Amino acid sequence: MKKTLTLFVAVAMLAFITACNKPQDVGVSQLRTDILTATSGDYTASVYVEEREIPLVADGTACARTPVIIVKISSLHEISGTYSIFTTVGERDYSAQPTQRTANTLRAEIVVDSLPDKELSLTLKGSDEVTFSVRSILPEGTANYQKALATAKSALGTKIEYEDGKPKGEFFVRVLVENGNAFWYVGYVTDQGTRSLLISADGGSVIATHDSAA
Repeated sequence: MKKTLTLFVAVAMLAFITACNKPQDVGVSQLRTDILTATSGDYTASVYVEEREIPLVADGTACARTPVIIVKISSLHEISGTYSIFTTVGERDYSAQPTQRTANTLRAEIVVDSLPDKELSLTLKGSDEVTFSVRSILPEGTANYQKALATAKSALGTKIEYEDGKPKGEFFVRVLVENGNAFWYVGYVTDQGTRSLLISADGGSVIATHDSAA
């Protein structure tokens, strides 16, 4: 009985490890898979759902990723005073004070245990108190990141250098939505510079490319 239980645990652990280490994720430093938005009065909230290395630095070296939500709140009028952002993801409550701000914008990065699925409630508290119910704005039919990343890697071809079977450098993968249309951005960063590709919503074709030196 003990041997059977030990074997079951070992198989379960192996399956978990295999699932967490997807080959296509190797070298990915940032993986943004959704954008949630909502408007309340004079305020608009955008939440970027992603995994990223912390700190996020485009230095050509990929580090372990952590689940985070990037909250950006903008207003039609100037935002003055001290504010905090509150939200609940899963069964855990989170709060953060904006780390970046301009006259009309607040931004905070919140490390979470798990990422929200398509919707989220959050509250901004300060001299004003505003509650948002943000929801995904990804158009139906947007491909998953694996397809877009595979298309980018294929287009890069021999420009990707490998060491021990793994790509050198790091990848930044972000879903974008503009005027109701989705795109995938894939950036490949090495010590030589950054090669950027814009991929179609279906993940199957390269729309534009751009190279910038380090």
